Amino acid sequence: MSEQKENKGDAGRRDSNDDDILEATLESLADLVVLEAKESYHSELEPFDSYARRLRARMISEFKTFRQRFANGYKVLYEGIRRESENGEYRDG
Repeated sequence: MSEQKENKGDAGRRDSNDDDILEATLESLADLVVLEAKESYHSELEPFDSYARRLRARMISEFKTFRQRFANGYKVLYEGIRRESENGEYRDG
C-alpha cells in the first residue's frame, strides 16, 4: 500500500483487481468443494445439481459476509487508533 493511500485513510480498502482475483479464487474453491462433495453425496430427495448450486451459493455468501465484517472491524480499529493518535492519547507499549 502506498504512503499516499495510508495518508488518505484508505486502510483496508481493496481495488477492483483484488476483488476480481478474490472472486476467481473463491469460485475455484467452491468448484473443488462441490467436486469433493459429489463423491459422498447420496440423496433421493434432492438432485446433486440442486445441492451443488445451494452449496456454492452458501459458501460464497458466507465468505463475503465474513470479509465484510472483518473489513469493518479493521476500519473501526484503524479509526480508533487514528483518533487516539491525533489526540495524543495513543502511546506505544
